[in-house]
This record gives sequence, structure tokens and C-alpha cells, in this order.
Amino acid sequence: MASRLLAAACHVSPITLSAQKTIQNASPYPPSFKTLANLVVFPEPYIPAFPGWIALLAPNQRHDFFERVAKESIYIDSVKMNAIRHATKQTGNIVCLGISEKLRYSTATLFNSNAIIEPDGNILVHHRKLMQPSSKSSCKVLVVGMDYELLKRNLGRLER
Repeated sequence: MASRLLAAACHVSPITLSAQKTIQNASPYPPSFKTLANLVVFPEPYIPAFPGWIALLAPNQRHDFFERVAKESIYIDSVKMNAIRHATKQTGNIVCLGISEKLRYSTATLFNSNAIIEPDGNILVHHRKLMQPSSKSSCKVLVVGMDYELLKRNLGRLER
């Protein structure tokens, strides 16, 4: 049993709009994470990037960025996600990762997803929030709290 929970909040930037380069940049995680932290948390959405241009550009200037986000978003069952799962398994950490997730059966549906990956590389939680298609709310998401659950893991006591 772990004697304490030590979380590493990764205040890191992705390689903007490049899922592959971002994954290579973050995998494997720094060696110190393996010995120090048992929970590693990446920003939302870390892959491929946070859509900061929404606040900077007029709606008619955002289309090219949306196309690039859609292209660089990843499938939850993809080779890219498997690389992240493998890196997680190498470190032995629990990893919480925000991704822009696309679907194989839709070219325009994107989810702002969160994956919690266990030390063995298995995805423990896969939570999706639907991204809004309109330009006015293109970075906002719908959240339904009904699908949240308490996860009991052997991490010890959280203290302040």
C-alpha cells in the first residue's frame, strides 16, 4: 500500500497541433516521476492543444484551426494512445490525460476527453465531453455529472 499520494501536475505545453510530436515530447515521462509521483496529471486538452485562438480570432478566421484540431485529434484505441499507455506502464504511475478525441464513424464529432491510465497501462476511466460545433461556443463543452464515479485505488491518504 502506498503511504501517500504524491501528484505531479505537469505544467507543460504541447507541441501545438501536432499529436505525434506532443506524445514524443511527453513519453517517456521524466525519470523522476517514476520514483517521486504516483499520479501524473496533464492539462486538458493536452493533445493536440488548447484552442486558445478562439479568444483571439474572429469566428470566420477559426475554420482552418478547427480543421487542424480535427486532423490532430486522436482515437482512444489508436497507436498514438497505445504509445501513451506503454509509457505509463514503463513509469508505473497513474496518468490523467486530457485529449481531443475523434471518432472513426464521424469526421466532425470531437470530444474533450479525459483518460485515467493505470500503472499497468490499462485505461481505467474514459470520460467524454462533447465539443460544441458553433463558433460562439466552440471551446465550451457539455458536462453531465451523472457518469462520474468514485474510484477506489491503493494510493493511501491525501493530506494537506
